[in-house]
Amino acid sequence: MYSFGGIMLHILTGKMPYHYYPREGQVVRALSRGEIPKRPNAVLVTDHQWAFIQWCWAPVVLLLALSDVE
Repeated sequence: MYSFGGIMLHILTGKMPYHYYPREGQVVRALSRGEIPKRPNAVLVTDHQWAFIQWCWAPVVLLLALSDVE
């Protein structure tokens, strides 16, 4: 699911996630700290789309707990 969120962000904005970091090491550091990409302009990504992308990036434990909710 995590990758799907990144692909959606890339398609909607035309930019790679973490495009604002000029060096690969900065991206690796951000990922190791659990940092998700910054939200782009609301014109490019709606609130609904952003909420779904964030859901894709949620920890697996949280996704499993949410799947139990009926």
